[in-house]
Amino acid sequence: MSGLLFTPEQHAVLRAAWAKYSVTDALKKRYRAPGIKPHVVTVSADVPVEVALDVLVRHNINAAPVYDASLPAFVGMVAMHDVIEYILAITATRPSTSTVDSGVLADDELDETASTTAGTAGSDDVAPLALLEPDEGGVNGDQGPATDDEDEVGTTASSDPVRRTRKWSFGSSASTEPDGLALAEVMARLRDAHAVSVACIADLSERDAFMTLPATATLEQAMDIFSKGVHRIVITPADPSTPVTPATLVGILTQSDMIQFLSDHETDHPWNDLVHLRIEDLRLCEPKPIVHVRAFQPVVDALHAMHEQRMSSVAVVDAAGRLLGNISSSDVKHMMRHLRLGTLDMPCAQFVNQVKTKQMLENDGKDIVPVIQVGPSAPLAQVMRILLVMRVHRVWCTDQNPSSPQFQAPVSVVSMTDILRVLL
Repeated sequence: MSGLLFTPEQHAVLRAAWAKYSVTDALKKRYRAPGIKPHVVTVSADVPVEVALDVLVRHNINAAPVYDASLPAFVGMVAMHDVIEYILAITATRPSTSTVDSGVLADDELDETASTTAGTAGSDDVAPLALLEPDEGGVNGDQGPATDDEDEVGTTASSDPVRRTRKWSFGSSASTEPDGLALAEVMARLRDAHAVSVACIADLSERDAFMTLPATATLEQAMDIFSKGVHRIVITPADPSTPVTPATLVGILTQSDMIQFLSDHETDHPWNDLVHLRIEDLRLCEPKPIVHVRAFQPVVDALHAMHEQRMSSVAVVDAAGRLLGNISSSDVKHMMRHLRLGTLDMPCAQFVNQVKTKQMLENDGKDIVPVIQVGPSAPLAQVMRILLVMRVHRVWCTDQNPSSPQFQAPVSVVSMTDILRVLL
């Protein structure tokens, strides 16, 4: 985004508005209900990876703080990004011959057959696995603020497919299941050979660092953190002398909470003058590189794309470059209990349909929007409502072609990070 969208005076007004509120004002209602003690889901540092994963799935959350009672202290945050990186490690996927293409989908590239650096999953046998090791200083060493925005599209991550790993041979074990071993069983077998606790993968992706603010902090302080791409902030007790333990945490403030707060206060000054602006007026839908996978590519390609491009979602497009859907870390979480090695070889389009079917079953058979997309003329208030109702962190901005209203070519993506950054 080039140039200032607002004048320095207007930005000062926005900052002053955020500074009037405490972080506790934006926490979810479950943390603020009178007479109800707040409960923040955490995981113990010594539990196996698959147990921590089950906690994320059961509570339908994408991340949880990791607490080491022996210190005692929180040692990091385990998120679905870390789990995805771990999956890529334990399945030992290899880069395929597909090309790297993280550019904007353009007419001269719509017939290309591949779009991201990819890997192919193994057969039903257990492939050589990766034993995760801390680098010098440890996996849970000093953590600075997350400066890499996972919602920035087209950024290039390290060429090393899995950081802090070393290969070792686990042997092979044929599975009688048609789709291969369940990933949970692969994790369990790895644990039997060498215990892998969740502390070993906490912050493995280096994208969801454990960030905290006291309950006395303002929303302006939170906005400064969220605008850098951090997705959640752990809120600690107001009294600095209170030990920070799982029992004393006040809550976890997320980007979604901030969008909900903004939606609830959209009639208040100064936000009332902004939420009715079109997203193109806010420069939120300017063309960006769209990291994407083709419908026929295997799911593991999408996981590699998320890892290498430091993103939590990638677009799935057809041969004409039209948006069919997307695969996100949340989708992987929802499918994880039934995810088998063979699923990693499944075409992305088929996986998207499976996720949609699961969502329909969870919504009493009601169909859901096949592709979450908006046009450049959509007002910000509408985009925020879509994000909240659909429980997603981004929407695709597409070319508006009246002849094909359902499937359009994506030209940009609008994330919660983008919105919060503009409104600071």
